[in-house]
Amino acid sequence: MVTGLYVKAGDRVSKGQRLFSLDDRELTADLGVKKAAVAGAEARLMKLEDEPRPEEIPTAEAKVTEAAALLADARVQVRLIESVTDRRAVKEEDVERRRLNYQAAAARLEQAKNDLALLKAGAWKPDVDVARADTAQAAAAVRQDEINISRLTVEAPVNGTILQNKVRLGQYAQCGPLAEPLMIFGGGKNLHLRTQVDENDAWRVRDGAQAVAHLRGDSQVIYPLEFVRFEPYVVPKASLTGDTTERVDTRVLEVIYRFKDPEARVFDGQQMDVYIDAATRKGPQEAAQPSRGSPGVETQTDLWWKSFKDPKLDSLIERAVAANYDLKLATARVDEARAANGLAKSEYYPQINGTSSTTRNREFAVAPLPGPGGGVTPRPVAFDLSNFRGEFDASWELDLFGRIRRKVEASKADLAASEQDRRNVLVTLLGDVGRYYADLRGFQARLTIAEQNIATDEDTVGLTRSLSKAGQATERDVAQAQAQLESVRAQVPVLKSNIATTLHRLSVLTGQQPGTLDAELAEAAPILLVPPDVPAGLPSDLLERRPDIQRTEAQLAAATARVGQAKADYFPRFTLLGTAGRQASQLHDLSLGLGNYFSVGPSISLPLFTGGRIRSNVAIQDARLKQAAITYQSTVLAALEETENALVNYATEQDRRDRLDAAVSANRTALELANVQYKAGLSDFLTVLQSERDLDATQDLLAQSQASISTDLVALYKALGGGWSVSPLAPRTP
Repeated sequence: MVTGLYVKAGDRVSKGQRLFSLDDRELTADLGVKKAAVAGAEARLMKLEDEPRPEEIPTAEAKVTEAAALLADARVQVRLIESVTDRRAVKEEDVERRRLNYQAAAARLEQAKNDLALLKAGAWKPDVDVARADTAQAAAAVRQDEINISRLTVEAPVNGTILQNKVRLGQYAQCGPLAEPLMIFGGGKNLHLRTQVDENDAWRVRDGAQAVAHLRGDSQVIYPLEFVRFEPYVVPKASLTGDTTERVDTRVLEVIYRFKDPEARVFDGQQMDVYIDAATRKGPQEAAQPSRGSPGVETQTDLWWKSFKDPKLDSLIERAVAANYDLKLATARVDEARAANGLAKSEYYPQINGTSSTTRNREFAVAPLPGPGGGVTPRPVAFDLSNFRGEFDASWELDLFGRIRRKVEASKADLAASEQDRRNVLVTLLGDVGRYYADLRGFQARLTIAEQNIATDEDTVGLTRSLSKAGQATERDVAQAQAQLESVRAQVPVLKSNIATTLHRLSVLTGQQPGTLDAELAEAAPILLVPPDVPAGLPSDLLERRPDIQRTEAQLAAATARVGQAKADYFPRFTLLGTAGRQASQLHDLSLGLGNYFSVGPSISLPLFTGGRIRSNVAIQDARLKQAAITYQSTVLAALEETENALVNYATEQDRRDRLDAAVSANRTALELANVQYKAGLSDFLTVLQSERDLDATQDLLAQSQASISTDLVALYKALGGGWSVSPLAPRTP
């Protein structure tokens, strides 16, 4: 229950100032009980300190003797470590620790002597310690209650303003994650505001642009804003008509502002209207484009592999683009889509066909013929007829309701999707060549390190055997050194296998048989050097660069056009028909105009009853349009996720590389000093072996990290759409 309220809404308070207090009567009563317990514990302690315990004197004398022996041993340890002449072989902290051990042993001896003197004077130390602990526990309980009582008075955590106060005297205060806030405390931090801007107007939002915010419903209260950043994602723009099937070609960006006035009386969740003093476009070079990469660096990732400055990689890229079969297949599919587009466009024009025919028919007829008696008698007569004909047929559908136009739009979108699919294959191919080449150089570097470690471990085995023969090492030390050598040798077959499989993959990517590049790339080379700056650009730029996003967008456009094509079947089709030709019974009569014939007229086809075929086809195309829209949104999210993950992996791996570089340097020094200590007899051979294992492990991890940085950078370039345009090296289709 609230017993004290010291502020009201609108008050300015400072850190530590009282806000309100709660009922503390129950805790105050409990505090009195615990103070009485403290008094009782102190009385028991005083009584024990006055009681004599002579039977514990022999044990105390033994402890004095033990402490004296420990002091003598600590003195010997100090003299031994101070006798080492090479100060790098010992740590200063080890020397200091042994000196402190000596001082601690002397202090324990002095304490044992004092305890013995106390027992001889009549005090029993164990009971006294228990009584002291009880007294301390009782005093701690008193302090805990005092702290709990102080917590019942709520204080301001920082300087700020009371924006809202719902605390009332005499009422119970409820708190918790689901409870309504008792006080809204503002001005403690610089709040941020999130708003949306159309991606086509993103250039207007620039650093230094004047922006203000109004509380929604209260335009008199104005808060100046300061631009912070663009969020690294986009939001599809909603249709103005509310039609979920309508194609919307623009998106919006999330923009973050901060309040310039740290004392602004706002709190989380308030809705505000934002007004921006937008920039005026003066030219493409003056439009401010925010970037998430290095400031002032334009995105130059078309030929991203050139940034590594590796001629071998450049050569592999050229051969892969010229001979890779996946890329050739994608190019052939583009040719197919282009031909299909031409086929669809042909329906715009009249269709004219020419035919010619020649026939000879024998027919029978009944004709009056002279009879034997001089009369006329009807008799059947056979006669032959020839027919020579040449004609032209023409038809032209009038696209009044857009069926052909929609069909052409769909085929054009299919062609765009096929081209983007080819670009996607190209980006994937370039990324795979770069990644496998970086892996190859990483495996070769690790193999070189392993061979160097094998040579070092062989020297260690030889030295240990010599020391064993001289009596300065044991057979166990020799066996451990040999085991360390064999464990390093075991890494070599695995690395050679990885090198071979990587070379085979590079050969296939360049359109060659596995093993073709073995001789060319067998010689080890340094791991790829990464450039100092890696630009990223706006998320909207990412949508324009990524071929997979462009492909799904083209597929969405094709699905939209096919919906219109299907709906056009509801309406009649108007076709102009015409036929013209000549015919004659003799071939030479075709040049005469007597056999000319022609026909011209319109044709109308109207679907009266189709059994629901047209309606079902429209429903099918609508469903395919929804699928294409979902695929597009999913592809955008996946692309943004891939980009963010690539940026994080690249940044964190560089930090890991720096830490491993420092670890290798430290482990190398530790191994040198471990050898010095082992030869001086200050440590066993196990310490030397452990130092060797640590150095081998960190060297291998460092080589892996250096290769991972290169592969992460290749993955980043690929995620950013690197190599998206058709390379000059790529085969072009007519």
